[in-house]
Amino acid sequence: MKFLNAAKIISLTATFLAISACGSTEIRGGVTSGSKVSISGNVCLMPIPDAEGPDGNSVGGSGASMTSALRDELLKHKINVLPLEAKTLAEARSESLKLGCERMIRAKLTEWKDYATEWSGKGDSIALSAEMYDVQKMKLLSTSSFRKKASAVSFVSHSPERFETVVADNTIAKLFGLPLPGKK
Repeated sequence: MKFLNAAKIISLTATFLAISACGSTEIRGGVTSGSKVSISGNVCLMPIPDAEGPDGNSVGGSGASMTSALRDELLKHKINVLPLEAKTLAEARSESLKLGCERMIRAKLTEWKDYATEWSGKGDSIALSAEMYDVQKMKLLSTSSFRKKASAVSFVSHSPERFETVVADNTIAKLFGLPLPGKK
């Protein structure tokens, strides 16, 4: 009898843990028709503005944190990345030309929802939209749109920051036409 109760508890715990690990992922984009993208040469990265939270307020530091995650992912792929200070596409192009960049990336956090999932039952989420341009021609080379949403079940407090690495990894893969992480 005690063995049966223990088996039920283990089974329920395993089911609960499996459910809590689930979430959803959406990814779109890729290299545009007729474009060729290489990982060689310099790539300039525009700073990402802070996201707007569900309450309409700016999420301080979210843009800088996501910019760092993209930079780190570019470096992981041995892509030479140079940070830009420019806020507009025209300023970014001018700065990129001065720095000798062949391509530049502009990205925007389109979603940043940081819920107290452990008691609200709402899963945190993050979404990033990115574009890569040929600096000389100002031609759009590739795009990426990636959204990651956590399960509505959590034991501890988290934030969307925990997804930045997976968002950056998938974004860079889409922009450069590389295999998606976990898929060969």
